Amino acid sequence: MSNCIIYKRHENKTNMAPTNNIPHTLKQSLLANKKQDPLCIDYHMLADILPKPPELPVPNEPNFIPNELYDLTIGKYHNGMKRCIDVYSQTDITELFELNELKNKLNNLILLINEYPKQINQIKNTLNYQMKLIIEEISLNIYEIMKSRIDNLSKSYDKSIEHIRGSCRTQLANTISVLNGLLNTAKRHDGTLIENSLRKRVVELETVLQQNELDMKCLQEKFKELEDKYDSLNLEMPNIVISRSSSVELIPTRAIPPVSVVLVHEDKSVQVDSFDKKKESLEKEIKSLLEQIEVLKSALSAVQSQVRSLIEQRDQSEQKVNGLNNQLNDFKTNYVKLEKQLLDKTNELTMYKQKVTSAESRLNEMLASMNNLRSEKIKLENDYANNRDSEMILPIKLNDLTMKCATNYIEKLKTILINNIHY
Repeated sequence: MSNCIIYKRHENKTNMAPTNNIPHTLKQSLLANKKQDPLCIDYHMLADILPKPPELPVPNEPNFIPNELYDLTIGKYHNGMKRCIDVYSQTDITELFELNELKNKLNNLILLINEYPKQINQIKNTLNYQMKLIIEEISLNIYEIMKSRIDNLSKSYDKSIEHIRGSCRTQLANTISVLNGLLNTAKRHDGTLIENSLRKRVVELETVLQQNELDMKCLQEKFKELEDKYDSLNLEMPNIVISRSSSVELIPTRAIPPVSVVLVHEDKSVQVDSFDKKKESLEKEIKSLLEQIEVLKSALSAVQSQVRSLIEQRDQSEQKVNGLNNQLNDFKTNYVKLEKQLLDKTNELTMYKQKVTSAESRLNEMLASMNNLRSEKIKLENDYANNRDSEMILPIKLNDLTMKCATNYIEKLKTILINNIHY
């Protein structure tokens, strides 16, 4: 009776559809919402998107009890539900409001999900930018290291060049001074010695030649005197033939005419013996004179050989002087070459210094750009941190929404099941 009375009162108050038609109207409303709104999400898709529950260990096979699920879920409340079922618990307006809220939340989730690729691209760009900054920092460090090494090398190179210049100049100056001194001393010493020796030898040879000439003249005079004596003796002794030299040649006999024959003294034999003695003494003198002449000739040949040796020594000394002059010229040419090399090295140093200055200007530009990039990096990091905080909040919101959707969906399913079971 109470059920009938409640039903009548409800019919009098509202003219709504019976409770048997409520599930059918729910399906129609869902289909209508799906047709009207293309962004309406399928529940299967929502189940795929939402996080899955953790996998639990597989339990043992339970004992099959009929109507166990019904007894656990709905059986306890079935009697009370039979008593308290009312049309107000199955209104369409509340369900539609909840579905619209879910729909709006899901649309917002879709928008957030669509924004994820953009955020991911932003993150990629920021990471690439960070990598570029890291590479630029590494390249800058390498450049600074290379610059410091180049500076050290240039400094050491300058020091070595200055040291080489000083050593070369000192060595060249020392060698030039030493060679000039040696040449001057050698020239003086050689000139003085050679001149003095040559003068002495010339004077000695002149004296020797004069003496030899005098001796030759004396010998010639003696030889003439002896010839005159021979002639006189031959005139005195017509029958005796006397040789004028030690050689084999003989003087032709002078035939004395018979008219000019003079009577000889009785002691003729004594006169012949005296003439023989004179002849022998004269021959001995001639031999000694010839020996002296040969000795003088040998002395002249020795003197001539000494003069030739002295001339050869003079030529050798002149050749040595010429060789020293050539060495001096070589030293001068080497000095000129070294000066040219020093000029080339100075030009190279100027080029390196210009390069270093240009590199320093570039480095300053790089440092300025690096400072700008660092400031931009700090800004991007701050933006990235803010976005990251928002991203950390988004999954929490998604989880809350999913939990709310799941609870609402479960409650609706419960109500639908209760209504189906009741009716």
